[in-house]
Amino acid sequence: MRFQVGERLVLENEYCTVKYYGFIDAWPNIPTYGIEWDTVTRGKNSGSLNGKKYFSVSHTGAGSFIKETKLTRLVSKRYSFSNATKARYGDSLKSIGEIKFGSKAWEGYGFERLTERNNNISELETVVLHASSIYDTLLPDTKDASNNSEVIFLKTYCCNIKTLDLSSNLFHNFETICEIISYLPKLKKVDLSCNRFNEFPNFQFSNYNFERIENLNLSSCKLPQSILLNIIESFPNLKVLNLTDNDISDTVLEKINFPKTLKSLTLSNNLLHKFPKIDAHTLTNLKTLNIPSNKLERLDASQSNVLQNIDISDNKIKSMSFLDKLNEQFPNLLSLRCNVEDLFKITSDVKSDDYRDAKHIFMEIIARFNSINTLDGSMLDNNIRQDAELYFLSQVQHNKIKFPEGLRWKELCQKYNIKATNNKFKLLPKLDQSIIRLRIASDSNQLIKEEESIIVLESASIRYLKGIICRRLNLCIYNVDLSYKLSTGVVGKFDKEFYLIRDFNIQDNDLIIISLKSEGVKTK
Repeated sequence: MRFQVGERLVLENEYCTVKYYGFIDAWPNIPTYGIEWDTVTRGKNSGSLNGKKYFSVSHTGAGSFIKETKLTRLVSKRYSFSNATKARYGDSLKSIGEIKFGSKAWEGYGFERLTERNNNISELETVVLHASSIYDTLLPDTKDASNNSEVIFLKTYCCNIKTLDLSSNLFHNFETICEIISYLPKLKKVDLSCNRFNEFPNFQFSNYNFERIENLNLSSCKLPQSILLNIIESFPNLKVLNLTDNDISDTVLEKINFPKTLKSLTLSNNLLHKFPKIDAHTLTNLKTLNIPSNKLERLDASQSNVLQNIDISDNKIKSMSFLDKLNEQFPNLLSLRCNVEDLFKITSDVKSDDYRDAKHIFMEIIARFNSINTLDGSMLDNNIRQDAELYFLSQVQHNKIKFPEGLRWKELCQKYNIKATNNKFKLLPKLDQSIIRLRIASDSNQLIKEEESIIVLESASIRYLKGIICRRLNLCIYNVDLSYKLSTGVVGKFDKEFYLIRDFNIQDNDLIIISLKSEGVKTK
C-alpha cells in the first residue's frame, strides 16, 4: 500500500507525517519516503540531501528519508473509527489478569465483562480511543449513507456518546473529524490533541456548525492559521477550549473570533508576547485563562470582573508592575499561578540572591492582590492574607519595596487604619515560618538533572505538593511517589497524601525526593 503525502504514520512507536514519495539521488532506483518526525530529535535532516531539497519541515532537523521496503516493514497497523471502537469496547477478550491500583488488586476481564456491564456499545456515553492508530477513512467523497460501514456504525452504535477522546491518533484531514462528529447528536466534549491537521483547499468549513459542542481540546495539533480560525468559527458555543502548543503568535491570536460563551481558555506553550485582550466585547464570560510557557512581557488594556483564575508561569515577566496591572484589570481574581521561584530569578525589583527573598516575594504577591485565595497551588486563609498584607506595608514603608500609591495601597492603608508615614511594621514570625522553601530532587537523572526548589505553605497537603511538582515536570500524578529527607537525617515516605506538609515535620530547606512507580511515567 502506498501512503500519500500528508498521511500520518507510526513507525516504531514514533509518530510522523509523510512529506515526500519518489526517488532521491542517493537511491535512484529505490522508491523512497521523506517523513517529518513529531519528535524532532529522531530526524536526520530538514528534507534535503547532498544539497538537493526534496521537502520542507516545520522544525529544523526533523526530517528523514526511508526506503519504501523498510517503511512498509516498520509501519504500525492503522484502524478505522469503527474498528478501533469495537476493538476497545466491543470485542470479547480473555481475562487480562490482576490489575493494581495502589495497594489494592483487582481482577481484569478485558472487554468481554465490560461489554456485559454496558450491554453494548450503543449505551456508552464516554468513549476513549487515545492512541488507537485511527486514520482518515470517512470523507464525503467516499461516503454513501446507505452502504458505508463507518456511517452505519456511527448511526447505529454512537448516538449516546457525550465525551469522545480521539487524542494521539493519525488524523490529518479535519473533514474526517467533522464527519464523525456530525453523526453524534449528544456529543458535548471532544479531545483531538496530538493529531496533526493539514490544509485542504477544497474543504468547506461552512458546511459544518457544531453548536452542541462545549469542550474542545486541540493541544499539540500544530494547526495552520487558516484551519485554526475556521475550526473555532465552526464551534460557536464552546465553554472550554485548549490551544496549547500550536505556535500561536500575537498576530494570529488577534484574528481569532472566540465564542462569547467561552469560560476557560488554555494557550500554553505558544509564541505570545502580549496578554490576550479581554474586555466588554471579547471573552466577556471567561473565568479561567492559562497562558504559561509563552513569552509574556506586556499587558495591554484589558478589563474583566468575571476572570477568576490565571496561570502566567514560565514567561518573561520582569517586574511586579505586571502583577499590579493584573490586579487592577481583574479585581475578582481568586487563583494565580506565576511560579514564585522563577519570578524571583528574573524580577528587577529584587536585588538580593538570598533564597529567603523568594519567600518574601510569595508574601508580597499575596498582598498585591485584592482577593486571591490560591497562589501557585497553595491555599491561603484569612490569617495568611492578613500577615502578608502587614508585612507588605512594612516593607513599603521601609523603602524596601517600590509600590505606587494607587488604589490598592489606599485599600491596605484604610483596612489597617494606618498612615503612610507612621506605624512601622516588621516581618511577622508566624507568617515567615508558615512559608517554606523545599529542595526537589529525583532518585535518577531521568526526571531532574539538577536540584530544583519550590515555595509552598506548610499548611498545604501532600497531594497539593505532588500536584505542583508533577505539573512543573509534566508528569502524571498517579505514577509518582514522594519521599523526604529532613535536616536531622530522618528519611521517610509520604504515605498519606491528604495529610499536611507540617504533619511530617518538614522544615524550611528540607529535601523532597521524587521517584517513578514501577509502572513507569505517563506524561500529560
